Amino acid sequence: MIRPSSASFVVLAVVSLLTIAPIASVALASAPSPEPESDDPPPSAVDLDLVLDEVLVEARRESPLTGRIDSSYLTSTPSANLSEALVLLPGISAVGRGAKSLEPVVRGQGWERVATEVGCVPVYGACPARMDPPATYIQPHAVETVEVSKGLGSLATGTDGIGGTIRIPTDYERSPQAPSSFESFSTTAYDAVRSGFRLESGIRGGGASYDLRASGAWSRFRDYDTPSGIAVPASQEEMGASFSLGFRPTSGQRVYGSLDYTHGRDVDFPSLPMDSRDTDYVVGNVGYRWDRVAEHLRQVTLEGGVAAIDHVMDNRDKANRAVLEAETPSEARTYAGRVRLGIHLDPNTQLAAGAKVDLLTRDAVRTRFLPATGQTFRDHLWPDASQLQSSLFFQVDRSLRHDWTAALGARVGVTRSEASAVDDASLGGKTIAEQYIRFYGTDAMKTDRTEGTYGAEMSLTWKPAESFRAYGGLDVATRPAAITERYFAFGPAPGGFQVGDPSLDMEQKWGVEAGVDWSRGFLDVGVSAYHQQVHDYILSTSIAQMDVNGDGISDRVRGFENVSARFQGFEAALLAGLHSRVQVPVTISFVAGENVSGDRPLPEMPPLEGTAAIRTRLGMERRLRLELGARFAGAQSRIDPQFGEDATPAWVSWRIESAYRVRSALRLEVGIENLFDAEYHEHLTRESLMKEGGLLPGSEIAAPGRAVYVVVEASY
Repeated sequence: MIRPSSASFVVLAVVSLLTIAPIASVALASAPSPEPESDDPPPSAVDLDLVLDEVLVEARRESPLTGRIDSSYLTSTPSANLSEALVLLPGISAVGRGAKSLEPVVRGQGWERVATEVGCVPVYGACPARMDPPATYIQPHAVETVEVSKGLGSLATGTDGIGGTIRIPTDYERSPQAPSSFESFSTTAYDAVRSGFRLESGIRGGGASYDLRASGAWSRFRDYDTPSGIAVPASQEEMGASFSLGFRPTSGQRVYGSLDYTHGRDVDFPSLPMDSRDTDYVVGNVGYRWDRVAEHLRQVTLEGGVAAIDHVMDNRDKANRAVLEAETPSEARTYAGRVRLGIHLDPNTQLAAGAKVDLLTRDAVRTRFLPATGQTFRDHLWPDASQLQSSLFFQVDRSLRHDWTAALGARVGVTRSEASAVDDASLGGKTIAEQYIRFYGTDAMKTDRTEGTYGAEMSLTWKPAESFRAYGGLDVATRPAAITERYFAFGPAPGGFQVGDPSLDMEQKWGVEAGVDWSRGFLDVGVSAYHQQVHDYILSTSIAQMDVNGDGISDRVRGFENVSARFQGFEAALLAGLHSRVQVPVTISFVAGENVSGDRPLPEMPPLEGTAAIRTRLGMERRLRLELGARFAGAQSRIDPQFGEDATPAWVSWRIESAYRVRSALRLEVGIENLFDAEYHEHLTRESLMKEGGLLPGSEIAAPGRAVYVVVEASY
C-alpha cells in the first residue's frame, strides 16, 4: 500500500505551478502560430472555453481542467449526484457528513451562502443537521446544463448567492429549426468498492412545435472499507424521475413546464447523531416566454415554481439507541415567482431587468424517548420559521470601443424573517424565546426581523483577440441570517448543544477579482485571483460551556456570532496539447479565510487543491481514450480550535481510466479510483460522532480504497 507523502504532493503542486506560471507570463509576448494539423473532430466550446468565474457543467466530460465538466462525469461514472461532480472544478470543495452527501463550498464559503436555483426556484435543504444540501438531490439523468457562478457572476436572473450560485435550468428546449425526432438514452454504472449500481434511462426530442424530455433512475450504494480495513457506514438508495415539456403555440412564444422528483432512503451519516431514513424531493416549474415583443423589448418571461422536501431522520442504527430513541420529521417549502424583461437599448447595449419573490417555510420537530425512564421530550428545532424575500434587479451589458465590454448590475430587496412557535417549550422549563435571551441577551427578544438587502456588480473585459481575454471587477452583496442560524431552538446537536440567534445582523460582502484567459492552438490557460471582505460574517462557534443535562459533565453549546472575515485566493487551469493525440490537463486552487475579529483562521477552509492528468486518444478514429490522473491536496494546519476541527496532512489519490466508443451510440468506460490504495481523508470531511461500523468516536473518516468502476452508455 502506498500512502500519500509530502514529497509526492510537493512534486505535483510544483509541477502544476511551474507549468502554468511561465506559460501565462509569456502569453502576451507570444505571437499566434498556426495550429498543428489534426484528424480530431473540431473541438467544442466546452473543450476550449476556459472560464473560471462563470463555469458551465454539461453532460459530457472532456475537460474538468478547463473549468467545465461535460458528459462523462455526470452520466458516465457511478456518481450519485451533482455535488460529486462540482468538487472537480477549481475553487469548489465540499463538506462531507456522509459518503455521497457533499455540501458545496465555493472559494471557502459554503452552506446557504451558495445558492441553488432549480428553474426559478431557490431550493433549501429540509434537514436541521445539514444532511441534504440541495445539489445532492440533482441526479445525473435529470441534468442537461448546470451553470455555476463564482465571484463575478450575473444579476440577470435576480439570484446571487453571497458565495456562489448553482443554477439548473429545467426547460428542455431545442432549436425551432430542429427536425422532428426522438432519441433514447441509458446508462448503467457499477462501483465495486461500494457494490454500487446506478441505472438510468430516458428520451428527449420533439416535433415542429414542442420539445419533450423524460428520464428516470435508480441507484444503490453500500458501505465501504478504507485501505486499512476500517468499515465505514455509507449505504444509501435513491430513485428519481424528471420531466420537461415545452410548446411553441406561435412563432416567438413558448409555454413550458417541468417536474423533478427524487426519493432517498436509508442514507448513512457517521458524522451525525442520526441517519436519513426517508426523503422526498419535488420541484415543479412553469413558464411563459414571448420573444420579439417590440422593437426594443426583445423578451418577456414569466416564471413560477414550488419546491417541497420532506425529510425523516432517526438513530435506529446508532450506538446510543439503547438509551435514547430519537426521530425528527422536517420539511422545507419554497414558493417562487419571477418576471424578466430583455431590452435592446441600442446595437451595443442590452438590458435585463425584472422582479423576484420567494417564500421559504421550514418546520422540524425532534422526539426523544428515554427507555429507562419512559420519558418523552419534544424539541421544536425549526419553530414554524419562514423567510419572505422580494427584490428588483437589472443588468446592463455594453460593448465599448477598442475591444472592451462592460457589465453593471444591481439588486435591491426586502427580507422578512419570522418564527411563529417561539413560545413552545424548550429545555429546562424555559420557552424557545427565553433560551434565545438566556444566551444572547435582550437583543434576542425581537425574533421577527425585516431587513433591506442589496447587491451590485461591475466588471470590465478586454478581448483584443479571440484567443485572449482579460477581465476584472468588483461586487457587493448581502445575506440575512438563515433560518437555522437565526431560529434553531436550543437542544442537542452534534458535539453538544446548539442554539440560534435572532439578533444576528446580515452579512455584507465586497470583493474584487481579476483574471486572464489565453489560448494558443495547443494550449489553454486561465488564471484568476480574488479578495473578499465580509462584514458581520455569521460564524458557527462555541458560545458556552455548561452542564446542560445535569449529568455532571460540562457540555459544549454552539451558537452563532457576527465577526469580520476576509477571503483571498487564486485559481488556475491549463490544458496543453503535447501532441495531436495527447493532452495534459492541470487545475490548482487555493483560498485562505481569516476571522479578522478573532485573529484566527476561519473554520472549514479547504487546503490548496488540484488535479493533473495525461490523456491520449488511440485508433484510426480515436475511439479509445486512456487517462492517468491524480487529485491532490496540501496539508491544512490553519484551523479554528474553537470550532472543533483538526489539522489534515497532504494527500494524493491517483486514478486510471479507459473509455472506448464502440460506435456512435455505444460507449464503454472502465476505471480505477485511488489506484495505489492510499489511506487519506479530506479536510472538510467531518469526523465520526460515535462508534459505528469500524469507526470510533472522533475518528477521521478515510476515503474509499482502490475502486474499480464500469460504465456503459447507449443511445438509440
